[in-house]
Amino acid sequence: METNRAGRLRSNLGGDAEYKSFIPTQLPPNPAIDFDDDMLRLLVDGNKELSILESISKFIPNINVFVAMYVRKEALMSSQIEGTQATLEDILDPALDENVNRDVAEVLNYIQATEYAIKRMKDFPLSNRLIKETHAVLMQGIRGQEWTPGEFRNSQNW
Repeated sequence: METNRAGRLRSNLGGDAEYKSFIPTQLPPNPAIDFDDDMLRLLVDGNKELSILESISKFIPNINVFVAMYVRKEALMSSQIEGTQATLEDILDPALDENVNRDVAEVLNYIQATEYAIKRMKDFPLSNRLIKETHAVLMQGIRGQEWTPGEFRNSQNW
C-alpha cells in the first residue's frame, strides 16, 4: 500500500482483476501546510493574476454571454474526452431542437447541468447534495440514465 501526504493507494481484488483505488487523507492536513517564503510568493503571484483577470473582465460588455459561451465550449471539450462526437457548430445551431442526436444531447445536458449548478449556488452552498442534484440533471434522458443518476458511484469505474 503506497502512502503519501495526499492519501494512499489501496489494492482491490487480486490476480488479473486487481486494481488500485485512491483513498484521500482527511482534512485538514496533518501536519499543517507550511507557509514558507516560496508558498507566500506563489500566493501573492496568484492573487496578482486574479486581480488582472478581474480588471480585464470589466471590459466584457455582457459577462453572461461570455460565461454562456465558455460553458458551451467546456461542455463540448469535456464530452469529447469521453468520446462524444459533436462540434461547437452543433451546439450553437439555432435549429438544434429539431435535429438533436445522442451525442449532442449529452453535451446539452452538460450545459444544462452547469447552468443549474451556477444558478443553484446563488442560494445553496457547494455540497454533496448540490453535486448529486447536478448529476441528476446531467444524466437526464441520455445513455447511462439507468446508472443511478443523482447518486455517488459505489463501484469501481472500469
